Amino acid sequence: MFSSPEIWQQFFSRVSCDPQQFRAISQRAECKVEDERYVQYEFNALLRYPVTHVGDGWYIAVDPHLLVRRTTQGMFYDMFEDARLNFTQIFGDPFAFFVGELLGSVCHREALWCEERWKLTVNNREMGRLGKRGDWAFRGQSHLVLFECKSLRPTRELLTYGRQETVEKMYQRLESALLQVVEQSNRIQQGAWTRHGLPPAEIICVVITFGRLSSVNASIVRDRLLERLQLHGLPLPPFLILSIAELDSVVRLVERGDPLDSVLYRMVQSLPSFDILHVFQDDLREQAVSSFVYAIGSEFLNSITELPGHAHDI
Repeated sequence: MFSSPEIWQQFFSRVSCDPQQFRAISQRAECKVEDERYVQYEFNALLRYPVTHVGDGWYIAVDPHLLVRRTTQGMFYDMFEDARLNFTQIFGDPFAFFVGELLGSVCHREALWCEERWKLTVNNREMGRLGKRGDWAFRGQSHLVLFECKSLRPTRELLTYGRQETVEKMYQRLESALLQVVEQSNRIQQGAWTRHGLPPAEIICVVITFGRLSSVNASIVRDRLLERLQLHGLPLPPFLILSIAELDSVVRLVERGDPLDSVLYRMVQSLPSFDILHVFQDDLREQAVSSFVYAIGSEFLNSITELPGHAHDI
């Protein structure tokens, strides 16, 4: 893959604008709040246009971190805005697959159970008898960890106002995701999954989201989720809700030599918490990204070469 004007122009058309365009975009209704009391939570147009075109082929990125965010998570929102539900319906499977690839980078294949592989070996009657289940399971030294992957991310409405109906929708989706693994946990403890390689064990349930939901592991959200889950009358194992970025940092800790189930159990013991990785901040200080993801990023960047005469300062 080579850097060329054709490729860069497509890139700049999505992530850049000139100062006049930026001011106009900032005045659009989708960037403004309806109530002035919430003005500090207005959508910042820099999230969409982190690069400023200052003329004569020169571009400035005022904050490199915003550029990284725009070319990673921002791509998700681009595709979501183009196709809406058609995109989210097909995004789930690749997202779950990537979670499996990330886990597989530090876990022996024999210790990883995969729902997609499992479905190829059982009939529909057996699947119905066993009920709901997560996407992945890891058989660790001390705990069995059940993973459910959901492409959840905080909406602009949730980040701006946090209206009750928006918060309620978030609780409903988290409750639904947790029920997948809570119900599977219950059936495992009853011995129903033993012949499928998941015998009764100490269990930790983990929901993996695409975007980070702030405070989701703190007291208020956890207490509300516990109340909702208890209404189903099932035993509740310890549970965590992690974004894919937080899971990546967990994988980094495993690369350093800590067993996956031990890392997650230590996180469970630190609950409730506004920053679920706080207990590992010293271990992640030098590098919080897994070698698996770092290698993917490095391979991509190394595949881009700069052609003479087409350089742009960003």
